[in-house]
Amino acid sequence: MDKFTIHVANQPRRFPSPIGVNTIGYSRYKRGLVDNGFDCWNFSFILSGEGDYQVDDQRWRVRAPCVITQRPGSHYRYGADEGETWEELFLIYPLDCGLALREARLMQPDRHWWQVGRSGLLHPLLRELRGYANGDPAHHVDRIDRLCERLVLESLLAAANDERSGPEQSVRAIRHEVEMDPLIDHDFDAMAREQGLSPTHFRRLWNRYVGVPPARYRQELLLRRACRELVETNKPITDVATELGFTDPLYFSRRFRAFSGQAPSAYRSQFAITLTLDDL
Repeated sequence: MDKFTIHVANQPRRFPSPIGVNTIGYSRYKRGLVDNGFDCWNFSFILSGEGDYQVDDQRWRVRAPCVITQRPGSHYRYGADEGETWEELFLIYPLDCGLALREARLMQPDRHWWQVGRSGLLHPLLRELRGYANGDPAHHVDRIDRLCERLVLESLLAAANDERSGPEQSVRAIRHEVEMDPLIDHDFDAMAREQGLSPTHFRRLWNRYVGVPPARYRQELLLRRACRELVETNKPITDVATELGFTDPLYFSRRFRAFSGQAPSAYRSQFAITLTLDDL
């Protein structure tokens, strides 16, 4: 199959998703350059070939397998080298999907494209999508929505698994050290310098890869441990707080409620495991 298009924009969904695709297209031998802006949110899976990809004044050389994106508010110029072709599958999402795509971190403001080192993970999903193009997509529109979302997710997970060097590896090392012992009041600036990163650059990278500031991440680790202590032991709540470094019980209670949605006592009452002599 050299080309196919699946258009499901106006098809009713039995199980609506906030990330509902409009159009899917595939071309095995795509030629020429795209040179315009978009009023939609798009993912282009480049499955073979190579070429240039430009977003406003930023330009990259891209090579399959990779994913490039297009979104409202920028100008794009991309395509295979002159006289060459590339194989592309594209997903087009409507303008009102933007918030859901960003909240799901499928569209990230500082990540316009990514390399997919282990593209074999995508092949079964691509075959399933081609299968829907042969029949009536209206009968499978809910599956198509989830399948397209899964394609993007798997490509991002594959990219994340392959990013093992450079700055991200430094962030991984610091994150691992914090996870190993969150009770230590870690000096993140010093840890960054040990990895050859300035504190400012480190925090930018950390927020990109982890999603929350370092101190907050450490505190969330402590609060997750508090959840386990409250459920798995009969320790007084003040002892749990103190052991985790919260010297002010009221502050601990406020932070725990903000994290879990419940006061520590209510959380324990709902989830506590009853310990008997037989359990010990």
